[in-house]
Amino acid sequence: MNVIWTEPAATALESIQDYIARDNPHAAWNLAQKIKHAVALLPDNPKLGHKHAHSTRLEINTSPARLKV
Repeated sequence: MNVIWTEPAATALESIQDYIARDNPHAAWNLAQKIKHAVALLPDNPKLGHKHAHSTRLEINTSPARLKV
């Protein structure tokens, strides 16, 4: 399994990081790193996270955020 970041996904992550960075740059950087780390685990752990019954998406808790793949 390969993970390819789409342009909208990369832009969304950057926007989230920018928004949080207005109040707390360190927290913004930490959250972005947690998300990138969770995504980097997917090729070797494709069943990581929680699958919802009525969706093809996978949800990974990167507390305090949830990543939907």
